[in-house]
Amino acid sequence: MNSKLKDRVLVVGKSGSGKTYFAKNLKKRGYWIICLDLIIQKNVMPIFEKRKKEELNDNIWSLFKLFDYKDTRKIIEEARDVFVRSVRKEMLGKRRVAVEGCLMNHQLIMDIFGDIDSFTVCFVYPKSKEVYLERIMNRFVRFPKQLGYLSFLKREGATEALDDYFKNGLLGEKISEFLTNIVQIEYTKISTEFLPFYISRYEVVIVNS
Repeated sequence: MNSKLKDRVLVVGKSGSGKTYFAKNLKKRGYWIICLDLIIQKNVMPIFEKRKKEELNDNIWSLFKLFDYKDTRKIIEEARDVFVRSVRKEMLGKRRVAVEGCLMNHQLIMDIFGDIDSFTVCFVYPKSKEVYLERIMNRFVRFPKQLGYLSFLKREGATEALDDYFKNGLLGEKISEFLTNIVQIEYTKISTEFLPFYISRYEVVIVNS
């Protein structure tokens, strides 16, 4: 692990890349860990629970759209403000902090950290496509009805693949092919879309996990 990390670290990577595991290693080095998904679930969602039916079509998980500044709905902007203030409050008074989550919006990152030179980005990269596939499968098995809470699994063929899984488990031909094909696409995106976004803007340390 790089010994020259700054006291403020942003741990990023695609879902299933190994961010949480790496964050646990940082915790052993004295970093206070802030999980962005937990901030949303514990600090943001409860506040807007009563308004979800009318403003979010009864889908509280839509609050994750606060990562997208193009979404200018009032409730999303309010949620974004609560989110940023909650993260910054968690950071106060901590000497070393690691913020862990799939943040891919420059404005939101700046709202949290303030100064582009104040933090290091640790980009967590799965060691291989096979390792990534195994992690995605493990996460899918934990929450199959929710497709592992992996947004990139919500695509054409998901319903048929899910039916196949409940009949045949991961040995089913359709679910196996579905997950393998998507992981191939998403693994390629790591190097073609995700990593270039961070390298072009920040000080980046690549972590193979």
